[in-house]
Amino acid sequence: MALVHRHFPHIRLMRSAWFIPGNQPSKLAKIRTVGHWPDIFVPDLEDSVPTAEKLNGLNSLYDFLNTEWRATVEQFGKHGGGSTDTSLPLSLKRAQGLIPAGLPLMMPRLNYTPQCIHREVEKLGQLADIVDGFVLGKVESPLWQLDEHLQSVEHQLVPDSAAGNSTSLLLLPSVETPRGIINLGNILGSMPRIVGVGFGHDDYTTAMYTPTTECTEFALNNIAVHCMANECFPLDSPFTQFKDMEGLEKAANYARGLGCKGKFAIHPGQIETLNRVFSMTKEQYDWALLAIEAFEAAEKEGKASTSVRGKMVDIPVYKRAKSIKEAFEFVQGIDAARSAFLQTLKA
Repeated sequence: MALVHRHFPHIRLMRSAWFIPGNQPSKLAKIRTVGHWPDIFVPDLEDSVPTAEKLNGLNSLYDFLNTEWRATVEQFGKHGGGSTDTSLPLSLKRAQGLIPAGLPLMMPRLNYTPQCIHREVEKLGQLADIVDGFVLGKVESPLWQLDEHLQSVEHQLVPDSAAGNSTSLLLLPSVETPRGIINLGNILGSMPRIVGVGFGHDDYTTAMYTPTTECTEFALNNIAVHCMANECFPLDSPFTQFKDMEGLEKAANYARGLGCKGKFAIHPGQIETLNRVFSMTKEQYDWALLAIEAFEAAEKEGKASTSVRGKMVDIPVYKRAKSIKEAFEFVQGIDAARSAFLQTLKA
């Protein structure tokens, strides 16, 4: 079904989130050359960057975002007939329809430690006109203190508080420990800027002191339930065997069955599969069209149900069919816009 974030209705897709080492410009540059775009770019300053290189990685990422990514955002805006105005944060421009739909979210993963988080937010917060927010790893409790810091940064960006929701820096925390799972309700209820929750498979199994993976099913389903209750996006951890496409598809379908709306990727070759698995199929779309047509014809005859292919279509099924139709058509439009733009970059 289609999911729309409760506070940010312009955020409707998180099928794939691609981790890219944030301190390696050559890998960051692949953003402009990959065959398929993810729904979220996640330049990583956490696990991908050695401790001694954290500051250099931050500066390197800042430079890339302020040059290559800024140019990409401006090109995408021009290509789709959107605004190139830099006076508003990117997420607010999206909300006001000033950026064409299809530009992936840009959410670097920060180091959620006292030594790093303040300087990383201050540095990258300056780029809010081209950055949507941040991914945080190993979150175990509500993010109130960080929220206050982000509000201070936002006030500097938009001192007059644009009409409506002035939250401009979004958060996607990753829960990777039993304590984080237990505190999910408090974490998600702590602020509206949280747009989704990721899962850390390896860290969670380590924290559970078990060599097997059965324990992750409860945790992942728990994340999905809490996210859906709060109308935000649950994302599974990456499938690390990046050359095993069959295994990736199986893992993605498993996560989708537990309620996830997307999955992290560690290689650009995984993006197409994730985008497909977490999208409605053409078969589902065709069924939805038949169900909508049949129900609306029955409704005109004063009936509240009918059947399609031997199965009942009542009001709840009709609503589900309309949701499938809307989601499929939206994704088709997004993917077509991205494909057309990526072709212009190759020309």
